[in-house]
Amino acid sequence: KKAYQSVIGKMQMEKYAKMAGVLRYMQPLEKVTMSRIQSICVMLHDLKVGRSHVLITEGEPASNFYIVYEGELKMVRKVPASMRQQGGKAQVPARVKNCIKTSHGLDISQGVTLSSPAQSRPTMKVYLPGQVEVGRMRVGDWFGEEVLLGTCTAQPWTVTMESQSGGVYFLEKQHFMNVMTSDAFPSMLG
Repeated sequence: KKAYQSVIGKMQMEKYAKMAGVLRYMQPLEKVTMSRIQSICVMLHDLKVGRSHVLITEGEPASNFYIVYEGELKMVRKVPASMRQQGGKAQVPARVKNCIKTSHGLDISQGVTLSSPAQSRPTMKVYLPGQVEVGRMRVGDWFGEEVLLGTCTAQPWTVTMESQSGGVYFLEKQHFMNVMTSDAFPSMLG
């Protein structure tokens, strides 16, 4: 029984060390002490997913904060049918522009230019009929905080695993809010 508990304890410590390694290099947490990082690790859940797995869906309420630790994810937005038929610039609501710019550094203040395959240099890649890709996320990137913190009223985009497989850590809403309201942590939104 002691040997079993020792193995389980060692596996748990390795898991937390891996989590801490990812968190340590997230820009908002660079100056947070290792003991604070470890306190976050205890609350994190590990989720492994395959290609095309949808993590969040545009327009849905938020339930989690996600941190990418393996793979690449894509973010897509719906494009209204009238805009798909007309082409040109898709108007992005101001609240979504703010979410995208604040959390992912993308400036789409002039709208999103839709393009057809015939155009040689599209501004934004059209992913599926009715959707436009607005960004990619890789190891160390995070998402989901916009709605949890009230910056947006609903998920501003759909996030899907693009890699064959990948993984994210996630904090449930209650734990995320506890972390963000603690004086020991800087704001995720800078």
